[in-house]
Amino acid sequence: RRRRARARGQVLESRRTCRLDVTSNGLEALPLELCHLTHLTELTACNNRLAVLPAEVLLLDRVVDLNLEDNALVELPAELGGCTALTRLSLAFNQLRDLPLDLTNLTGLRLLSCHHNRLSESPACLGLLPSLVALDLSFNALPFLPPALGDLALLENLQLGHNRLAALPRQVGRLTRLRALGLEDNALAALPIQLGRLTQLDRLTVSGNRELASPPPPVLRLGTAAIVGYLARLLAGVETGSFDLSRLGLTELPPDIPAEYTRLVALDVSGNRLDLRIGV
Repeated sequence: RRRRARARGQVLESRRTCRLDVTSNGLEALPLELCHLTHLTELTACNNRLAVLPAEVLLLDRVVDLNLEDNALVELPAELGGCTALTRLSLAFNQLRDLPLDLTNLTGLRLLSCHHNRLSESPACLGLLPSLVALDLSFNALPFLPPALGDLALLENLQLGHNRLAALPRQVGRLTRLRALGLEDNALAALPIQLGRLTQLDRLTVSGNRELASPPPPVLRLGTAAIVGYLARLLAGVETGSFDLSRLGLTELPPDIPAEYTRLVALDVSGNRLDLRIGV
């Protein structure tokens, strides 16, 4: 009670404030007095006990930075989509199972952080946030991603680690501004060759995908540039029918080459360590 009273007092004393931080006050609900803070642009309410967000508080149309990390939120009200000035929305360490479609109204949102929640389906709003630069969906239970994710043309940082992804949509290859892509600890068996178009990518993490066979292990061990380069070679091979797999340190021919690329007309595997002897 003392913490809640202190937080309410902070609100009442700062009606013209632009920034308000009520972190670690044991709040179970945001004070309705927040509605009077018409100049508020940044609200931080981390490490409380918030289970719901009152719709009245979400009428603050000047807020650009909303941080609600480390609470007990299970769902978000549709009214959050009315906070159209938002550029940063931090929802990590909650218990969210979905995101409202109304978030598509946040056309200026640049950062969306939802790691460590309980998302088990890909929220429909994900591919409809055109200004996103950073998206963190790690540590959830996502089994797949919508192809519309490839429409986020400004995205530079995409974190998808520690989910249940068995595949990536090939449309991820359209995210040509991507610099960081986290895919660790999923169930991926192969990376789509369209990732070979991500020439700006300088940090790709794929560890913990135990069934990952393409790219093959020798390429994976060489790091991001080698992985993107390998996928680019496959992409070029699909387009021309001529595959260049030379000087990659391969010890065996990747099984997907003869199995999937049936229009193969030329294959260069020189400079590897392949055992091509034919048994008699």
